[in-house]
Amino acid sequence: MIESQFKEFIDFVVSQSNKQHPTIGGRSIFNVEVVGNELVFIPSGSGIRRKSGNARKFFERHRENGSYKTTDYSEKSVNASYYLSLLKSFYAKDNEVSYFESIESPKAVEGYLLDFKYFKLKRARFLADECKKRDDYKCQACNFKLSVNGKYVIECHHKFPLAESGKTTTELSDLISLCPTCHRLTHLRQPALSITELRRMLKDA
Repeated sequence: MIESQFKEFIDFVVSQSNKQHPTIGGRSIFNVEVVGNELVFIPSGSGIRRKSGNARKFFERHRENGSYKTTDYSEKSVNASYYLSLLKSFYAKDNEVSYFESIESPKAVEGYLLDFKYFKLKRARFLADECKKRDDYKCQACNFKLSVNGKYVIECHHKFPLAESGKTTTELSDLISLCPTCHRLTHLRQPALSITELRRMLKDA
C-alpha cells in the first residue's frame, strides 16, 4: 500500500516539475526535479541544486503524522520546507479534480465519490465562541451582522491561519470574527490576506 502511495506522490511531483512552488512557510520559491525516486530542489534565490536522498523516508513519516508545520525539521534537513510544501499540495490535489465533456460545454460531471485521506487541524471551539461574542457577532471587516432563526451567521478567523502556522498556542487576541464572504476573501491568497489588506480591498471595491 505504502509503495503505491509513494509512487503516486513521485508521479505527482513529476507533474509539478515545470512549476514554481512556495516553501511551506511561504518565504521563498523553488522548483523540483525527480531523479529516479529522489528529488532535486532548486531554490529560485540561489539556483543551487539540492539533491535529497530522503524522499521515501520523509513521505512515510509525514503520511503517518500529517505534520505540515513550518517548524517541523525533525529530519534535520534543509530540504524539509520543500518536502512539506509538496506533501501539502499532494494531499490537497483531490479537491481540485473536475471533468468536462469539452472546453465549450456548459455541462460538467459532478456528484461522484472520491476516496482520499485528509488531515484536520484541531481547533478550540470555546475560543471561537468567545471571539464571536467579543465582536458582538459582527464582521470586523465589513460590519455585516445577520441572525437567521436565532443563530448568527458569523465565522471565527485566525489572523495567522493554522494551515500556515501548524501546531501553536492560540489566544483570543489571535482571533477575529468575519462573515462567510470576507472569510473566503482572506483565503484567496497564500499567505492569507491580513485584516488591514482585506479592509483596503473592500474599501476599493
